[in-house]
Amino acid sequence: MPLAEYVGNWLSPQPLSLRAIDALYLFDSSLAGVAETWRAVYNAYEMHAAATRAARDLHREPALSFGIAPAGSGVQWHVHGAAFGEALHGRKRWLLYPPEAKPAFEPYNTTAQWLAHEGDKLPRALKEAPLDCTVGPGELIYVPNMWWHATLNVDDCVFVSAFP
Repeated sequence: MPLAEYVGNWLSPQPLSLRAIDALYLFDSSLAGVAETWRAVYNAYEMHAAATRAARDLHREPALSFGIAPAGSGVQWHVHGAAFGEALHGRKRWLLYPPEAKPAFEPYNTTAQWLAHEGDKLPRALKEAPLDCTVGPGELIYVPNMWWHATLNVDDCVFVSAFP
């Protein structure tokens, strides 16, 4: 699907009934090798100083993933190595738990569905709510190694994740 079609027809608030697997969510590090246009986006991106320092301290090049996603979409609970998430346009909400506090979730549900259906159970199930913050344009969040996290795009969102 051409990017113009995606932006013109698919960027709109995602209905709460949409399963996570059916959401059109563009997020991929392999785009830089696919087309000249994406390579130019990656080459033009100036990584935040904190992410640059972290990668330099680890003596490696960071992996970058560029994303475009509609309001109401997001990524369900998951873990991976340490990462930085930067919003370039729009706002992205982040929910985080430490590694030992795995949240209960249905993998095919969206983060919005999790919040709507599990939110009232949080104090009983995990004894405390997740860390919860919203990152806006030009802001950066650090997600520590193996921390559980989920995201919800508050607005149509353009973002970059850096994995040092």
